[in-house]
Amino acid sequence: MNRGLQEKRLQLAEDLVNSYDTFLAEPEHLPIPEDLHSFLLERGIRPEQPIGQSELEEIYRLRSKLRAVYEAVAEEHAAQILNELFAHSQVTPRLAAGPDHKYSLELMLPTDISIQRRVEIEAALGLSFGLSHYGKERLRICAAAPCRDAFLDTSRNRSRRFCSERCANRYNVAAFRARHVEE
Repeated sequence: MNRGLQEKRLQLAEDLVNSYDTFLAEPEHLPIPEDLHSFLLERGIRPEQPIGQSELEEIYRLRSKLRAVYEAVAEEHAAQILNELFAHSQVTPRLAAGPDHKYSLELMLPTDISIQRRVEIEAALGLSFGLSHYGKERLRICAAAPCRDAFLDTSRNRSRRFCSERCANRYNVAAFRARHVEE
């Protein structure tokens, strides 16, 4: 499979999960359908039909399911969630020759599906790539409460705990202050 495409799909899943950020005063980054439209365009997904409130609500439900993959303790539970998303996906596998004449497996999405179904399939494919390629232990949630951002730990020793340097610094400063209050 095209690794670049799979990583792009994984990033879509991560971005969608992180579009609700409890760390912020206004946690919802996609409050109206137009915001979802812009979000998708920024990620190379062009909606064929106008996006309404019902489509936005379906994306919210999808976001919760994708977050559950990151929050799953057991790899089997994460796989179960993804398999449920794939149950009616109608993805067609196809072998295609690349520029080097080597064949790779491509997963073709139906052309006549709704935008929310397309996002569901794309994000599930990305997370399944992340789960199978990196392992569940690398699909993480930030350890710096109240931040709950999802991220892929690509550190060499599998030790990254925070979604960003901002959260790592905030966590370390709070721990430092807590230690000094105790003294």
